[in-house]
Amino acid sequence: MEKMKEFLIVGTTRQIRRIDAADICYIRGAGNSSIVYLIHGEYYKIPKQIGQVNEVIQNCLPYYKKYFKFIGRSFIVNSKNLSYIDTTDMKLEFFSKRTDDYLKGYSDGYAAGNRDGLKNLSSLMPPDLMVLEKDSKTQLPKEDLIELLNSIKENITVTNNEKNER
Repeated sequence: MEKMKEFLIVGTTRQIRRIDAADICYIRGAGNSSIVYLIHGEYYKIPKQIGQVNEVIQNCLPYYKKYFKFIGRSFIVNSKNLSYIDTTDMKLEFFSKRTDDYLKGYSDGYAAGNRDGLKNLSSLMPPDLMVLEKDSKTQLPKEDLIELLNSIKENITVTNNEKNER
């Protein structure tokens, strides 16, 4: 199946931004507004409460809506970009798009025997993974994380603690 391109359209009366749904890691509620965090490390504040953003996602993103999961009262997580869940330390980690670019550049350069090309890979090195932990200004309820883990097990790595509990 071909990957769908869907966009979350957000903005104010003066400016509008179109955000590719595939690039969203998570959305965090911040009072009467929300902050959208992207896989590139960028983030945007939007003038909608987290519940309103969730409604927009469910109504306007027919392909991606199944990947966006509400966690607690303050987070919407794009499970497509999750790489790791730890329900013991209440931790989520997300893939970075640049990681794929780095690995592709490395294999292309290596296969071509292009040692000079490999020297330039530092510009593609992935940034640190974006991480949510229990001390991140809001709650990550364990029950919600376990439900999220159970719904997407095949797409992520699981900690040893979770393997032993099953």
